[in-house]
Amino acid sequence: MGSELPKQFLPIGGTPLIIRTIENIRKAVPDAEIILVLGDSAKEQWKDIAQNTAFADLVVANGGSSRTESVKSGLALVTEDSMVAIHDAVRPFASVDCIKSTLNAAMEHGAAIPVVPMTESIRLKKGALSTAVDRDNYCIVQTPQCFRFEIVMSAYEQLSNSHSDDASVVEASGVKIALTQGNEENIKITTQKDLWIAESILKMQKE
Repeated sequence: MGSELPKQFLPIGGTPLIIRTIENIRKAVPDAEIILVLGDSAKEQWKDIAQNTAFADLVVANGGSSRTESVKSGLALVTEDSMVAIHDAVRPFASVDCIKSTLNAAMEHGAAIPVVPMTESIRLKKGALSTAVDRDNYCIVQTPQCFRFEIVMSAYEQLSNSHSDDASVVEASGVKIALTQGNEENIKITTQKDLWIAESILKMQKE
């Protein structure tokens, strides 16, 4: 986004995204043990950002060269028999209901993810042509993606191919994924436009 700061450290409303994300998680699960996965350069920046907050002592795992390696690094520090919620640091608006309901569904089913319905018309590309498909059969996936520890750990130990998210890794191991209701504000901030939208969401929440 044209900034030297990693996206998770960019501010909205004067507060770094990652701090707002952690505050949201703590609001939903006050006793959650939060593990950050950060690359070497980001660790120093995190220390500077966190030093005057309540999160200075959070456990930090080493980020890997790929998403898979980073997730496995974080999982290695999780206590067995735990519930695991893997969340994007740049999603600061996951609602308390979204987080709680997804964790509860994972407790029951072993794995759960929040989703929201498609609102735009979509088409399936076939070379230079395309075919209309029923958007009611599709949904947009969000995080946190939640799992029983033994299920997600086993899935990553068995992993042989690349996947787009953690639910896909777990599904490839033979576990069905339960769906919960996400919230529309739970956007992933990856572009400058997303930052502008995030500022608007923050303003609406304050009002």
